[in-house]
Amino acid sequence: MDFTTLKNLFRDRDKMIRLFVLKTATRQQMPELDEFVMEGLRDERPEIITAALKGARQTRNPEIIGMILTYLESPNLLLRTEALNALEGKNVPQVRQAIGEFLRREEDANLLATAVRIVGSFQAPEYIPVLRAFLSFEDERVRANAVESLAGIPTPEVVDMLKALVSDRNNRVRANAIKGLWDRGIKFGLNTLPEELRSPNPRKRASVAYILGEIKEERSLELLTGLLGD
Repeated sequence: MDFTTLKNLFRDRDKMIRLFVLKTATRQQMPELDEFVMEGLRDERPEIITAALKGARQTRNPEIIGMILTYLESPNLLLRTEALNALEGKNVPQVRQAIGEFLRREEDANLLATAVRIVGSFQAPEYIPVLRAFLSFEDERVRANAVESLAGIPTPEVVDMLKALVSDRNNRVRANAIKGLWDRGIKFGLNTLPEELRSPNPRKRASVAYILGEIKEERSLELLTGLLGD
């Protein structure tokens, strides 16, 4: 559907019509998407704002980014979630500052896990203290994402942190630490993998399978083949 037709339709305040236009423009990755997104973000209805935030993932328009940031403080959990997702990959000063503040005030563990992952995408040493603090967080998804994010920061001090986490109590944390070291050319903790494949805990076995597939170590194929009957 062409831009002119969609623009004419979008003038209608009917919720379903506006949702259709936003979803169509987003799916087609239209060059004029920003125009629909900005108008959608000004709509007072959560359903329209949500659709606009999904479209906003495709834009780097500074004005739209500023509008997204306001929804990080929304009392509506869904809008905070979509706003956070819309900021992924937007490594600019105003986003980095907003994410840092978000980490300090947000209480929802799912959103914290996502925010920690986004911070990792910045690969900035300045966030090492923030990520280190989340290594002791109660929710294991947050901890595992903190490890993954730390692993992407190219500084020597991260290596010792990852080595210590190879013996962590949580399987996802251990897996991310081993992978992070492997990505740096450090083979550390791999000797524990065959033993963990025999664990009665299916989550442990699943984490090992994931790591074997990621690192492609010389024994990976043999060990993964052995799991086909699991």
